[in-house]
Amino acid sequence: MLRRARREDTESLVAFNRSVHTYAGPGLAEAIADWTRERMTRPHPGVSPAGFTVVEDTRTGAIVSSLCLISQTWGYGGVPLGVGRVETVGTHPGYRRRGLVRAQFREVHAWSAVRGHLLNYIGGLPNFYRQFGYEPALDQQSGRAGPSGYVPALAEREVEPYRVRPAEEGDVHFIAHLAEHAAGRYLVTCRRDEALWRFELGGRDERDLDGHHLAVIESAAGESAGLLAYRGDPEAGVHAYELTPGVSWA
Repeated sequence: MLRRARREDTESLVAFNRSVHTYAGPGLAEAIADWTRERMTRPHPGVSPAGFTVVEDTRTGAIVSSLCLISQTWGYGGVPLGVGRVETVGTHPGYRRRGLVRAQFREVHAWSAVRGHLLNYIGGLPNFYRQFGYEPALDQQSGRAGPSGYVPALAEREVEPYRVRPAEEGDVHFIAHLAEHAAGRYLVTCRRDEALWRFELGGRDERDLDGHHLAVIESAAGESAGLLAYRGDPEAGVHAYELTPGVSWA
């Protein structure tokens, strides 16, 4: 039986996603389980328990296949458009090759049509998802990197002109405004309103696959000058680095 998930399905769905995604390794499988619990239990602007599909074996009550649909707003050349992001696609090995994933894709594509989404997106396994109408389109995890040794040391008695501090609730408007301004630099962007930035700031579990720390760059006078978003140790990877107009990147 194909149906929408309910909040009471949380632990069953978490256990299912942990077991079915073991191909990704135990660490990532556990992260996917945490991601599932986060979306099932905490208010999120783009998804709720009803955003998950589950296929249930009516003989046992067990979940044997599932995926979810997240509503997002992207920008293309500055024009906003609705996007349905598909995630956590999986089927128990004993129930594969029965068309269960195909049936769920048909279901969530219908949801997207009702929500006014102009396209659907899924990351990973591009050739597999061709059978459901998807094509490779955008690079993932792109960015710039360099050794920290390239950053010049301060001269004697010289002090840092800027500092970095954890973002707070009062920074949400600044962060949203700065991110919107920075979006004009790119052809394709994922747009976040203040509600989503507020969730990013205080709603995510630290183990969330999509989660990251938010920090504000301040001048010595305490004026907000930029944004940093990073996972764990900043040296391991910065997700976003933006500055207000007029602040030198150097």
